[in-house]
Amino acid sequence: MSRTALALGIIGSLLLYLACKTESTTPEPPEAQYMLTVTATPSNGGTVARSPSQASYAPGTVVTLTATPAANYVFTRWAGDVNGTDNPATVAMSANRSVSAVFTSTTPMHELTVTVSPSIGGSVAKSPLQDEYTPGTAVTLTATAASGYAFTRWEGDLTGTANPAAVTMDVDKSVVAVFTATTQYVLTVAVSPSGGGTVSRSPDQAQYDPATVVTLTATPASGYAFTRWDGGLTGTSNPITIAMTSNRSVTAVFSATATPLIELTPTSLDFLGKVGEPAPPAQTVSVTNGGQGTLSGLARSFPDGAPSWLTATLSGATAPATLSVQVSMNDPLGHPLAAGTYTTRVAVTSAAAGNSPQDVAVTFRILPEATLTATAAYDNVVQYSSIDGSMANMVYPDTPLAVGVDYLPRTSGYDTHEAASALFFDIQSQIAGRLITRATLRLYVLTVRGDLSVMPQIRVSAFATLWNPAILTWNAWQTMQVQPAGTAIQSAPASTAAPVDFDVTTIVRNWASGTWLNYGLQIDGLAHYYPASLSLQTTRFQSLERFDDLSRRPRLIVEFQ
Repeated sequence: MSRTALALGIIGSLLLYLACKTESTTPEPPEAQYMLTVTATPSNGGTVARSPSQASYAPGTVVTLTATPAANYVFTRWAGDVNGTDNPATVAMSANRSVSAVFTSTTPMHELTVTVSPSIGGSVAKSPLQDEYTPGTAVTLTATAASGYAFTRWEGDLTGTANPAAVTMDVDKSVVAVFTATTQYVLTVAVSPSGGGTVSRSPDQAQYDPATVVTLTATPASGYAFTRWDGGLTGTSNPITIAMTSNRSVTAVFSATATPLIELTPTSLDFLGKVGEPAPPAQTVSVTNGGQGTLSGLARSFPDGAPSWLTATLSGATAPATLSVQVSMNDPLGHPLAAGTYTTRVAVTSAAAGNSPQDVAVTFRILPEATLTATAAYDNVVQYSSIDGSMANMVYPDTPLAVGVDYLPRTSGYDTHEAASALFFDIQSQIAGRLITRATLRLYVLTVRGDLSVMPQIRVSAFATLWNPAILTWNAWQTMQVQPAGTAIQSAPASTAAPVDFDVTTIVRNWASGTWLNYGLQIDGLAHYYPASLSLQTTRFQSLERFDDLSRRPRLIVEFQ
C-alpha cells in the first residue's frame, strides 16, 4: 500500500468518526412543563402538601395531594381540577392545573367585611389576614389614605378615629373606613371650534375629589364630526374617561363636514284674522344653507297632510330661497272658515341636506266677529210675599223679569211683595281668552213701577255659585253667593220707551280670562223705601217667555278688541 492511499484511508476514517460523534451529541428539545396551583379555602382552614413537590411537572407526571386541616377545621372536598373527597388524591399533569382544598370549621366562625368610603379614598389592611375568624380573635385594622385623602373615622361595627384600631370577632362584623378629600380638582372642558359641538361629563360637578373618574362624551353639532381629544386627554375614543389626579383641561376637537344643512328663519309663523274680514297678508321664511357645499333639491311638503286653508310656495330649488306662506279665510268651496285656531306644519326637504326635513310651525287664529250679541239661554224670577209664605218656595220660569219691592199698607204696618231675577248667557266658548273692550247687559222694559214718586235702583251682579232654573226659588236664591266686584247699578226706568243698559264689562272680562266661572247674572233691587202708603216699586222687564218682540228679549252685547 502506498503512503498516499494510507493517508486517504486515515482521513476518511477520521471524518466518519467525527460525523457519528456530531449526530450523537446534538441535544434533544426540552419537554413542555406544566404548573400546578394549590390553594386552601378558607386560607386559614388548612394546608395542602404535594408529592413530588416541584415548581413545574413533566407531561404525564402524577402528583399526590394531601390536605391537612388546621385546628378547628376538617377537610371537606376538593374543588377545581380535582373533585371528590378522597384524601390523599392524585392529579395527572397533562396541562396546567389549579386545585383548591375546601375546609369546614368545626366551631362557629365569623366574617369581617371591610370597605372604604369613598371607594377611591384609600385602603384597609387587616391582621391577621383571613377569610374568617374564630370567636374572640382580635383583628387589627390599619387605614391607609390614597393621595389627596386623609383618614377621618371608622363607621359600622367599629367607631372612633384611632388608626390602627382593633375589632374583636364575636359575631360577623362590617367596618367602613371613611376618608375625606384634602383637596379638589377642576376639570375644564372646551370645544374647538366653538360651534362644533358639545361635551357632557358624568358626574357633572364643579370640582372633583382626587382619583374621581369622569366620563366625557362629545356630541357634534349639525355639519360637524368629532375628531379627537386634546390637552389632558388624547385619542379618538368617544366616550372617554379621565382620572382627576390634578386640575385637568380637555378640548374636544370637531371638524366641519361638507354636508349642506337646511336653515329656516323664522321657524314659526302666526296669522290672525277675523270672521268677515279679508285674509291676513302672506308671510315668508328664509331658506339658507347652514352647512357646507351646495343645498339643492329643495322641496316643500306637509307632514300633517295638506291643509285646505293654506298654500306654501318655494321660490327655487337651490338655497338661498324663500318659502311664501298664505292663509285663506275660506275653504276650497268658498265657505267661510269658522272662528277658532288652525295649526299645521310646512316642511322643507332636500336629499342633499344632513338635517332634512326642517319644519315651519304655522298657527292661524280666526277671531269671531268684533261684536257678539247673545240672547239669554234661560232666565228665572224668584218672589217672596209676607202675606203668602208659599211664594218663596215656588218656581216662576215663564214670567216677565220682575225686580223690586211692593208695599201694601194694613191697619198697623205694611205687607211686602219682593222679586228678583236670574239670567244665564251661554257664551263661554266664544269669549274664552279674548280681550273684551266692553260688555253690556240690555233689558227691555215691559212695565214700569206704579209709584213714580220714589226712585229705587236696580243692581246686576255675577253669581258665584251654580243654579238650576228648574228648581230656583226665593229660598234657594237667598243662599246663593255673588262675586264682590263688577256690580252694575242703574236707576229704575220711568218709561218703556228705551231699554236699560248695564255695564258688565268687569264681569265678562273675568269670565273670559277664566278668573271667574260663568254662572250667570243676578238682578235685584236697591233703595226701596216705604212711603207710609201704598207703593208699587217693582219693575218688569221682557223675558225669554214674555216679550212683545223677539229682538227685545234679554241681550248681552260683547265688544272685542
